[in-house]
Amino acid sequence: NVTSTDTTAIESFKQASLVSEKAFDKSADISNASFDYATGIAVFLALCATGLAYWFGRKSFKLTEMSFKTVVEEIKASQQSAKDLNTRLFEQQKELQKNELQYAFEASELDKLRTIISEYLTCLIDFNKFITMQVKSLDKEVLIKESVKYNLRVANYTQLIELFLDCENKDLHREVKTKLKDLLNILWDIRKALDNDYDEFEKKIIDFANEFDVVNVVLNNLLAVEIRKLKGE
Repeated sequence: NVTSTDTTAIESFKQASLVSEKAFDKSADISNASFDYATGIAVFLALCATGLAYWFGRKSFKLTEMSFKTVVEEIKASQQSAKDLNTRLFEQQKELQKNELQYAFEASELDKLRTIISEYLTCLIDFNKFITMQVKSLDKEVLIKESVKYNLRVANYTQLIELFLDCENKDLHREVKTKLKDLLNILWDIRKALDNDYDEFEKKIIDFANEFDVVNVVLNNLLAVEIRKLKGE
């Protein structure tokens, strides 16, 4: 026979079981909810990590691409700079060689002019010595013949000197040409005077001496100017 005490115990056990079951169910629901929440957070963090990784990857690629382009541009600029430098050096070398050749040519031409002028003045001095010292001792025909020889030599030197003159643009060159011509004319006047009286001859010799001094000065001025020009003064 079941007593009231037993009945009460059974009821208490049932209630305890129901409470325990409900508590377990509630605990299971809470556990499931916590698990779902944690899973969601994990998924979210994973997505964020993936997104950040993708963003950084894209950024890194762009930076790498920009860096590569920058390096390529720097290489191109460096190559162009080297090319420009080589071109400038080549042009400078050409200009230097041109200047050296021009200087060598002008120096050579100046040496030629100096030699011609020296020979020209020497010829005039020799003529003066000959004509003044031999005029009374030699036959007139011999004097005329020798005079013509000297005149032709002087005329030849005159033409050679004129080849170096720029009479259209330089006053000194025009002056030199004029004085050379005046002196040559005096020489032919001396030749003509040999056919006439001695007084006329002596007068032309004096004219020759005076004109020789003038020509000597202008020719030395010409050489001095050309030397300063060659030195770049």
